[in-house]
Amino acid sequence: MPSAVGRDDLKAKLYSAGVKNPRDLSVVMRLIDTYSIQVARRAQQQDFEDVPEVTAPAFTPLKPGEWSVALQVTCCIGCTRVRRWSDFHVDKHHSTGHKIICRDCRKEKTLPASAADVRRGGWVCPGCEKRKIPLEFPLEKRENPRKSVKCLSCLSS
Repeated sequence: MPSAVGRDDLKAKLYSAGVKNPRDLSVVMRLIDTYSIQVARRAQQQDFEDVPEVTAPAFTPLKPGEWSVALQVTCCIGCTRVRRWSDFHVDKHHSTGHKIICRDCRKEKTLPASAADVRRGGWVCPGCEKRKIPLEFPLEKRENPRKSVKCLSCLSS
């Protein structure tokens, strides 16, 4: 009976529970590894058919643009899939150190369709001071979201 919880998931759960010191975290993981080996050996010796199967804990869904530092994942604003930070480009200005749109979506230039699909509902135009979806801004703003650029309607008037 394989476990539904992986080693990385367990390590992230310990980190989010407060075990933040890397040395303490590795000591606890070593203890868990030792325990799991003992349980696996006992399982080979005995029949555990009457023991209920352990299922993975329910993951708290993230909205597009949100992230979890403990799990080191971000929900991409393009494809709205929760992905590990290794699937995102590095962004030294972001608090996580990674962009909020994954490598695949950046390659395909996929953008969210509505303001509701973006964290906090899109971008605020400095001209009209209204929150609008990314498609209502010029390409310059979509390529660099932190840049202060007016929306297309403000630029045309």
